[in-house]
Amino acid sequence: MTTLNDNHDIAVSFSGAQRAYVEEVVRECRKLGLKVFYDLDEQVMLWGRNVITELRKIYSSVNTRYVVPFLSREYLAGAYPMDEFRAALIRAIDQEDFILPVLMDDVEVPVEYLSPATIYLRSADYSPDRLARAILERITPGGRQVWPVPSVENSDVSLMSRSSSLQLPKLAPTRFSAESTMDEALQYIGMRFTAEVPALEEYGFRSHVRASAGEVSVLVEARGRPACELKVARGESVWSGALTVAFQWPRVSDGVNGFVRPEWDSEARVAKLRFQDMSMGGADPLLTAEELFDALWDKIVKFLEQTAR
Repeated sequence: MTTLNDNHDIAVSFSGAQRAYVEEVVRECRKLGLKVFYDLDEQVMLWGRNVITELRKIYSSVNTRYVVPFLSREYLAGAYPMDEFRAALIRAIDQEDFILPVLMDDVEVPVEYLSPATIYLRSADYSPDRLARAILERITPGGRQVWPVPSVENSDVSLMSRSSSLQLPKLAPTRFSAESTMDEALQYIGMRFTAEVPALEEYGFRSHVRASAGEVSVLVEARGRPACELKVARGESVWSGALTVAFQWPRVSDGVNGFVRPEWDSEARVAKLRFQDMSMGGADPLLTAEELFDALWDKIVKFLEQTAR
């Protein structure tokens, strides 16, 4: 089962009209050892959840190395694939080559989605196996296989066990960047709040989300008046290596009552965020961007519950 924290070499995005071709590409990519996010393999993970918000997590996740959209007329006209594409565009702000487009026909992609200067491949020029090899070559130095994938008949279980149990240094790898981790967390938090706050309207609360490269602000109103406000922003001066958190009511003043510092989790081998919530006390948990959003969302919801009683 896939979760937001899983690493994927690529996530494919496509219209149902192109599923047959894409499914063959996915199969060939996996033969080459690539880890691929493909929706039909994740039905249990998506079961009972909001499919839009769950897929947004995947297509904008820092744990997805690249998104491969299979662009077609049906894709551009489809609500679901275009939502995935917009989520990928958010991540592409920091990783310019995050989106590797494949054109399925002679569709003209609007310039706001795909710059005319962007190089793309056409499916008409590539069989599924050849496209899979092109993807491998593009995202892996030298085009080498990422992981030895033996056939079922000839698999060496003992070899696979030894390889997966090798001890690695408990150090941050060179790809870890504290600055990028903070930027990506801000982007993710802004995207999630924008997607989720409409759910509060059913309970009489109207919310306004403002997200920029350096700050996310969430203002919640009750009966047209400010009820509480949350701000998460890039820190300055003595807080330059952290995100500052301010949660106050009815509006945020100049006070800061929390900090988020990027940190490498050597056990999970992923970048995480150390959340110091001075308004709550207790331990300072090490969280993923998704878990940080959950913690901030819970602060707002608990406050609204308390004031409404």
